[in-house]
Amino acid sequence: DRDFDDIVKDAIAAAHGKNAKAIKALLDVDTLKASKNQKADVEKAIKALTEAEDSKMLFGEDQPAPVGKIGAIGKVTGGTSGDSFLDSIRAAAGLPVNQNNNGGNNGNN
Repeated sequence: DRDFDDIVKDAIAAAHGKNAKAIKALLDVDTLKASKNQKADVEKAIKALTEAEDSKMLFGEDQPAPVGKIGAIGKVTGGTSGDSFLDSIRAAAGLPVNQNNNGGNNGNN
């Protein structure tokens, strides 16, 4: 039984399985345990899962986590002006862009 579990675990890893428990639940374990050539049959069953529409998302390389700063919702960071977001909106609307960086309150609003 332990040998069978190792065969399944190795086959899932070789197929780049993302969730071994979910993948194993999709296999017909009883039939595969009774097989005379367990290793080949397990690999064949997992290959079928990698190609099936309803299970292929369980396989593949993990996507790397996105890199960058996560700020408050709606908060714009960076740029040369403290009001870069407002400046870009004003420019898009054809309005003069705030040049003195005093919080967008230059008396021309």
